[in-house]
Amino acid sequence: MTMAVKQLVVTVPTNKKHVTKEVLHEVSFDIPTAQVLTILGPSGAGKSTLIRTLNGLQPVTTGSVPDLAGQTAMVFQHFNLFANLTALDNVASPLYLTGQQSKSVARERAMTLLEKFNLAGVATQYPSSLSGGQKQRIGILRALITEAPVLLLDEPTSALDPESIREVTDMITEVAKLPNRTIILVTHDIAFARDISDDVLLLADGRVQAFERADDFFAPEQQNTAITAFLTR
Repeated sequence: MTMAVKQLVVTVPTNKKHVTKEVLHEVSFDIPTAQVLTILGPSGAGKSTLIRTLNGLQPVTTGSVPDLAGQTAMVFQHFNLFANLTALDNVASPLYLTGQQSKSVARERAMTLLEKFNLAGVATQYPSSLSGGQKQRIGILRALITEAPVLLLDEPTSALDPESIREVTDMITEVAKLPNRTIILVTHDIAFARDISDDVLLLADGRVQAFERADDFFAPEQQNTAITAFLTR
């Protein structure tokens, strides 16, 4: 079973009055379910814009994207934790702030996740006292508690130091092993992409340059000139 993105075009306003810029140009690809799709490309390629179209944060100009309403949870580059909530309540908040569950039940589920991913020790701490890696891992758990089948990760390690990067990538690797979970990952970390991906989409100048199985994408005998140029660079 796959979800299809078809002929997607996204046009956004520039800082000039009545001027727009086309960020994505007729982008088409399939998203295999229960696998990891990694989106690679140089800065400014349109990677973050593309992933934001999948949960409705970025309007689509023309084309179509899968109807994923209520099926996605997103983790951003910059944590976006609630400063006035503990780590435990940050994780639990999607359930009790929306009225899906009582606060006590939501907190029980949140603690179970914190324990599963070795973060129970920071449950009562506030974001101001957490490291960058801890903040991002709490952000991932906050997405996981929704049980959304599609997890969107927009450069989740870009704001972290090397030690924190390892903590977060290890966690994402464990999350990828969960059943029936589709992960769409935007990253600049080529080594991580090689390790975790099932499929890889290469984006440049708002266009799809390649869409291949990860083993083929990273194969030493790769013949696609766009891929070899990107990996070499």
